[in-house]
Amino acid sequence: MMKNAFRSFRRSGSTWWASALLIAATVLVYANSFSAPWVFDGGHLIRENEAIRRWWPPWGPMQGTNRPVTMFSFAVNYALGGPDVWGYHAVNLAIHVAGGLVLYAIVRRALSRGRLAARYAAAAPGLALAVALLWLVHPLQTQSVTYLYQRFESLMGLFFLLTFATFQRGTVSERPVPWYAASVACWLVGLGCKETAAMAPLVLLWYDRAVAVDSWGELWRRRGPLYMVFAAILGGIAVYVFTQRAWYAGGGMMASGKVSVAEYALSQPGVVLHYLRLCFWPQGQCLDYAWQVARSPADIVPPLIVVAGLIAATGWCVFFRSAWGFLGGAFFLTLAPTSSFIPIVDLAFEHRMYLPLAAVAAAVVIGVYKLSRRLARRRGMPDGKLFRWQAMGIGIAALLLGAATFARNEVYRNETALWGDVVQKAPHNARAHVYFGNALRGKRPDLALRHYQTATELQPSLGEAHNNLANLLQETRPDLAMQHYVTALEIDPGHVEAHNNLANLLARQGRFGEAVDHYREAIRLRPDYAQAQANLQIVLEMQRTQDHERLGPAQDGASQ
Repeated sequence: MMKNAFRSFRRSGSTWWASALLIAATVLVYANSFSAPWVFDGGHLIRENEAIRRWWPPWGPMQGTNRPVTMFSFAVNYALGGPDVWGYHAVNLAIHVAGGLVLYAIVRRALSRGRLAARYAAAAPGLALAVALLWLVHPLQTQSVTYLYQRFESLMGLFFLLTFATFQRGTVSERPVPWYAASVACWLVGLGCKETAAMAPLVLLWYDRAVAVDSWGELWRRRGPLYMVFAAILGGIAVYVFTQRAWYAGGGMMASGKVSVAEYALSQPGVVLHYLRLCFWPQGQCLDYAWQVARSPADIVPPLIVVAGLIAATGWCVFFRSAWGFLGGAFFLTLAPTSSFIPIVDLAFEHRMYLPLAAVAAAVVIGVYKLSRRLARRRGMPDGKLFRWQAMGIGIAALLLGAATFARNEVYRNETALWGDVVQKAPHNARAHVYFGNALRGKRPDLALRHYQTATELQPSLGEAHNNLANLLQETRPDLAMQHYVTALEIDPGHVEAHNNLANLLARQGRFGEAVDHYREAIRLRPDYAQAQANLQIVLEMQRTQDHERLGPAQDGASQ
């Protein structure tokens, strides 16, 4: 049946066959992801976020965030199904499928129009299908799809691709202005999903020069005003980011003081090579690498040489006007916001490869296609037989990648499995030990205690580890629990849970006045903290009762 589908697709060039295959394959490999729970920062930043409890008016969930479009999508999700994860997974998967369909259209149009048409037009539908299929079912995409919070990445990716697709239509349309306006609109929406969409105009410019036009003069005559609009908006974004640099630094981006520009830049070649290795051999995936800063020459020099060689090869292709230069440029440009010199506290995350993977998939598919045709001609192989071998190769690759994606989604099935996987692959990751302890706390408090202790040893400045360790020690070692709560608040005076938990311990010891102070501080820091508000009322009542019992006899004696 698969062979017949490919034959029919080849004869008709039908987009319907491609769409049906892409949708079916993606739904199949993500079928076991719909029960995966909220994990990592998705729990408190989305599930427990009061801002998404109401989706209307739309500016409600959009306030106080630099990514309003994605936050609005979470608010709509909550309005339709509350915190139940099924609906969020369905939307994430729909976004991913839509991105794959747009990618298919982009690749097909790029290969069938302009400078590339002479070589690839006849094979464009099949090549576009192969690129989109491998991109959709690749396990490297699971962190942007199954990890619910990373909708920021996948939704940005969708609008980035829509920006490209509408621009592409404009380059061949007799009435290009509406298409260019749609491209700018999609780009602005993408910026509202995640700031890394800012690289889209540079990718469009590179594509335009590499594929669509023959000279810079022609490019300027046809689309100069469009690029001026892009440039003006980019200038405004640069000014805004500069004025908001303190906010970004607080979120771990532009993380001055945590990792320097030089340290980050010298560490990223190793990260990029790791990403590329996962593209071709996706084994050893990890939700939270806690990637270490590269400090020794052995960690810095070899990756730097390889990545510099890849950049040089991209430049060589550009110099000789090869479209391969565009694929290399698209890879490095889409990865640049997170893998260049702008320091981010987390050096590596797999979701950052969501868009760059498309360039890698296109390079591999087109490269294998060209090589196989060259070999087939030398051996006199008929085109029909070559096509069957090519289709078989793509099918096998898609099956292997899809199986790896299905297996990777199994790791997300619960927090114990997921964080156990992270601790096994990154035992130096203190944050992972905390989350693994959280997952174990209800079933194996002894193991949870051990992982919290490991976290405090690996990173003594991790306040969450001290707070969670103290929670387990409250009953058996209240004196030690008190020390860890105090340490957590010394590290982070704004840790509202630590204030509430310390207040609970103080209240149990009869130190109501101190407890009231910590409850009030927790409420000041988080006015909607219902648990602290309820605890405060209980302790105030207990304090009044204690005062009444203590002062009551003296008052009676005085009245006599």
